[in-house]
Amino acid sequence: MDSYELTILHHNMENNNIGMTLMYAFSQVAKEKEVKEYFHKGMELSSKILKESSKMLLDDNISPTITSIGNATNSKDSPFSDKLMMYFNYLLINLTLGANAFAFSFALRSDIKLKAALFTKDVADYGGEGIKLMVKMGWLEKPPKVG
Repeated sequence: MDSYELTILHHNMENNNIGMTLMYAFSQVAKEKEVKEYFHKGMELSSKILKESSKMLLDDNISPTITSIGNATNSKDSPFSDKLMMYFNYLLINLTLGANAFAFSFALRSDIKLKAALFTKDVADYGGEGIKLMVKMGWLEKPPKVG
């Protein structure tokens, strides 16, 4: 594994570590049941991606260390509305999709390209569910259809 590919995986792991903690915190304070479940699903997705990225490093005898970002508090009082947390999550999903596209474009190893593509599919599917949920809740307009 070269240093660039190590950087790709480390960046992916850092982002998903933050995402997992953030989705845990959001799921803990969300008011709407569906929103709470959606954030919980995001936490599980981040955990899955983190584990798979760590495994790729371990397979190359590289220690998958990441910086601890701390833990969410036990508070059930949200400083944000469900709508704002969903929108913030939407932005993070789009940043993640961009990072995965970058990783796919510049990685030389086919296994990293494949993982980036699979992660992109999973993240895009999760993002699509979030868009549908935001439309259902009236927090996002439904895009116009052709025909």
